[in-house]
Amino acid sequence: MDFQELLTWADQQVLTHTGKPLDDLQKAILRGTWDREKYSDIAKSYNCTEVHVRKVAYQLWKTLSQSLEDGEQINKSNLRSMFHRWQVSNLSLLSRDIVHIRDVSVCGNPSHPSEVPKQQQSDRSPSPNNNKPHIDRSEAPDLKYSCDRHQQLSTLKNLLLEEGTRLIAVLGMSGMGKTAIALQLLSEIEDKFDCIIWRSLRGAPTLETTLKSLIQFFSNTNTDQNHKNQREGEQLSLLIEYLRNNRCLIILNDLHQVLEKNRLVGHYQPGYENYRNLFQTIAELSHQSCLIFNSWELPLEIVDLKNKNAPISCLQLESLGKTANKILEKECLLDEEKWSELIDIYGGNPHWLKIAATVIKDSFGSRVREYLQYKPLFLGEELTVILEQHLSRLSELERQILLQINSQKEAVSISWLRENSDRSSSDMLNAIRSLGKRSLLEKIEEQNSTLFAAQPIFKEYLLEQT
Repeated sequence: MDFQELLTWADQQVLTHTGKPLDDLQKAILRGTWDREKYSDIAKSYNCTEVHVRKVAYQLWKTLSQSLEDGEQINKSNLRSMFHRWQVSNLSLLSRDIVHIRDVSVCGNPSHPSEVPKQQQSDRSPSPNNNKPHIDRSEAPDLKYSCDRHQQLSTLKNLLLEEGTRLIAVLGMSGMGKTAIALQLLSEIEDKFDCIIWRSLRGAPTLETTLKSLIQFFSNTNTDQNHKNQREGEQLSLLIEYLRNNRCLIILNDLHQVLEKNRLVGHYQPGYENYRNLFQTIAELSHQSCLIFNSWELPLEIVDLKNKNAPISCLQLESLGKTANKILEKECLLDEEKWSELIDIYGGNPHWLKIAATVIKDSFGSRVREYLQYKPLFLGEELTVILEQHLSRLSELERQILLQINSQKEAVSISWLRENSDRSSSDMLNAIRSLGKRSLLEKIEEQNSTLFAAQPIFKEYLLEQT
């Protein structure tokens, strides 16, 4: 195996798939890769930027990968081994189809010496359907999620495939189905993208770590070696280059992990403020890709970007409503006439309803009516931990106002809160808005005023704590 063989093979593959032979830069990339040179060295010898070399190389590896039947991807680090495998594979095919007689080769079908069996042709010929997307789901949950949000799923697909939305926020409390709908979406649209990557922010990685991970995936290189000294602006520029030249989908799960607790909603933790640069860059600059993030809370800059008419969208996951009956039916709960009341108390949250169903079966013999008569409502340790996670994120003022609202049997107005608080109207209104964005308050519109009440499940929790 020598370089000239590789060059001849690569030229044939590129010509087959693009209709054009290798150009000089593509040849230089192949030669440099064969000689184990870095992209930066190839760029210097060809007198162009490293970013441009990487862009051309990515397209070249993608084209050459189409010659592999098993869907594997060629990249800079495995070019030699992949080409060798291709040679071995084709020699094996040739040995099956040709009968060697001394120094003369006679095709297996003497009446049609130039024909290849049809089945063999279909196996060896490239097909557009074989262009599998490059997918990294290593950080996606490997669990069975059921998604009963068909309307919202349809909305997401339309935003992605028809409207060209660049940034999508999927919002809702824990258990609402944000991860489930993202996984379902992925299974239905993955063939529409060249590259898909799922990254979890559960461990609160810095933006630098997240960008390195994304760039490493898109470039098929070790970013620790090739981009070690790059600044944030350079990393963002390189990322946008990939998003422009390829149809990419990025999913970031649990964005709220990099947002600050004990403060009004939407502020980043110290040291994580530069995540806003990522979202602003994705939303404002032209490209053909999309970033989706799931979160309990919405960063403040997203609202500002929406006001600037950037191509972004926010999807708030609300109660399942009557659809949640399927969950209770599957759990074999009794007293169906009481299911709607149970669903309302738990906010139509599918995960929380499953927890409630377990409690009802274990302690109340599956009888919903008897469970609802228990006051204050017994929530169980599993749900109590989850609710406290949400409440632990509140600022002190938010917590005070929530307790103040919850102390009243009826919903209260802003004027009532103002009369019963020593805080400024501005502080109080900001806190109420923040509680609303966290989905902790119900807003009730009356003819001449707007009233507020705690969400039923949090009302029950706070009553249980007093």
